[in-house]
Amino acid sequence: MKIILVGGHQKPNFLAKSLKAKGHHITIINDDYEWCKMLANTHEVICVHGDGTKPFILEDAGAAHADTVIALTNKDATNLIVCEIAKKQFGVKNTFAIVNDPKNMRLFKELGVNKCISATLILADVIEQEAIVENLKSYLPMEEGKIMVCDFELDQNSPAVNKQIWQVGFPKDCIVGMIIRDDQTIIPQGSTILQAMDKVIIVAKPEAVDRTVLLLVGRPHA
Repeated sequence: MKIILVGGHQKPNFLAKSLKAKGHHITIINDDYEWCKMLANTHEVICVHGDGTKPFILEDAGAAHADTVIALTNKDATNLIVCEIAKKQFGVKNTFAIVNDPKNMRLFKELGVNKCISATLILADVIEQEAIVENLKSYLPMEEGKIMVCDFELDQNSPAVNKQIWQVGFPKDCIVGMIIRDDQTIIPQGSTILQAMDKVIIVAKPEAVDRTVLLLVGRPHA
């Protein structure tokens, strides 16, 4: 896949390494000349020095043949312009953007940006859940909050301990995806018995999370 990363500093640095390792062809646009040189030398990728909101810069970076453009600057207006030009002028199928102000998420979606990522919203969700339920080790919203991936560690007081999964009574919109027990990874069945110290990975709709927390931890999370 041909991917163009526009703007940012550490974000394109980490993404270029990760995406190139997976076999993707990476081109970076950055208005910091020294940073361009560093990224080019470090990751052996093509770097175009310039402003990613300028069509001729995107053209130089090969936007007409790109599968994905990812806007990573710290300015929402810039990220939106990059995605709009990439999609409407160069026909890029997939556009991703960092959205620094969560209030702008709706606008980005309405204007056709395929994927919006708000670190602020994700961080707020994580902090809220960690503060509410100690047993909830991680909490990751996906698909713009339509799906939640939750990681619970069961203790001796969990009402689910020593029960088979089917006996727990999980909501219909909740799936037990995996159990980590010591150094074992268990793909659960309905007959799998939950044990204290199990780490249980749950995939659920947001409306099913409250009930799931109650069943696994023994108290509501709100």
